[in-house]
Amino acid sequence: MNYRSGLIAFLTILLATPGFSQNWTNLKKKGDDNAKVGAYWEAAEYYYEAWKDKPNKLELAYKAGTYYSLVKDYAHAAECLAPVADWNEPDKLCGLHYARALKQSGQYEQAIPAFEQFKTAYQGEDQASLSVMVDREIAGCREAMNDGGTATSFRVLHAGTAINSKAPDFAPAPFGSDVVYFTSTRDGMAKLFRSLGSGGKWGKPDVPSSLPSSETQHIANGSFTPDGNRFYYTVCQQNTDENKLTTRCEIYVMAKKSSGWSKGSRLPDYINLQGVNQTHPTAVVLNGKEYLFFSSDRPGGEGGMDIWYATRDAASNDLDYTLPESVGATINTQGDELTPFYDLTRNTLFFSSNGHVSFGGQDIYMLSGTPDNWGTLSHPAAPLNSSADDLYFRLNAEGNAGFLSSNRLAAGLKINTRDEDLFAIS
Repeated sequence: MNYRSGLIAFLTILLATPGFSQNWTNLKKKGDDNAKVGAYWEAAEYYYEAWKDKPNKLELAYKAGTYYSLVKDYAHAAECLAPVADWNEPDKLCGLHYARALKQSGQYEQAIPAFEQFKTAYQGEDQASLSVMVDREIAGCREAMNDGGTATSFRVLHAGTAINSKAPDFAPAPFGSDVVYFTSTRDGMAKLFRSLGSGGKWGKPDVPSSLPSSETQHIANGSFTPDGNRFYYTVCQQNTDENKLTTRCEIYVMAKKSSGWSKGSRLPDYINLQGVNQTHPTAVVLNGKEYLFFSSDRPGGEGGMDIWYATRDAASNDLDYTLPESVGATINTQGDELTPFYDLTRNTLFFSSNGHVSFGGQDIYMLSGTPDNWGTLSHPAAPLNSSADDLYFRLNAEGNAGFLSSNRLAAGLKINTRDEDLFAIS
């Protein structure tokens, strides 16, 4: 479920808000119809109202909880999955989904016994590996309850309602101290936007004419090289297949010339492998080499989405990269590692993962060093991390301000966890 947010994230079909003056059979049919076209929140709402009309039909609670989980409405997911947490059919992992919904809605004290109950009851062939994973989830709950994690000096505030929308806003790319580029699905498709800042406030964004756009494909996850002369971005094609949203992404780059920006070029086939995803590109120059970090579910990793890197001669203008290499098992896990960012001012790699001990789902992690010699992994404390999903940690070139993207709540500014907003870091 987190892979949907990690990739291009946050792509939804925008339909009208449901109305509910119907009996449970009609409501269930509306839920089924919306689920088939990928309108998962609308499906969850219809199933929820159908369940309220027919409380003994626990299948409706299960369906509502499942689709609420898909759209990260953790509180509603926990409510719906509570009465079916001990189900073995049709989903043997129902108890796990329930416990995770409690955890990601910040209900840590309730989540711990729910995880323990699932661990005791589960009898599948993968019991051993799931037991390890559940122990990690419980450790994350306990760490959050004890205000654990590595203390940092970062301050995190909601970036405001002028720059954020009711749709997902993510993938920030700070450019200097008063410009940020980012991705939003506010127009239905994922597009690149730009906002100007002044005095800590960010203005209404526009669509920059110099950067790529498309009416048929999702353009997302853009990032500039430190010198501002190259712009990496992701092009994604989304399909609805067997009631699931499937997305495949590839990485492109464009270069800054005296006459303006060049046309985008697709990276070579050995970067953009067929049949897998590659996304979240970010580049940095170390010792005369440009290191391109990105996320991919290609073969040879630890599992799920992993972080990889390839290098090229920073003085060259060609697309001749080395073959991609994994950043290693210190960083990558059997879960999903996403949104890498290398901060030159600290010689530190930041990334997000749901495969390490976390306060929620995707948390931000950091470690100093280089791919040849990584240091010790650190898990930043709140407010950098929360019980929700925290991704796309990015700083400006000076390393003193930036952004992250999160679906966490923000009093008076963000009242649900369904969509991601931009949060300013100082």
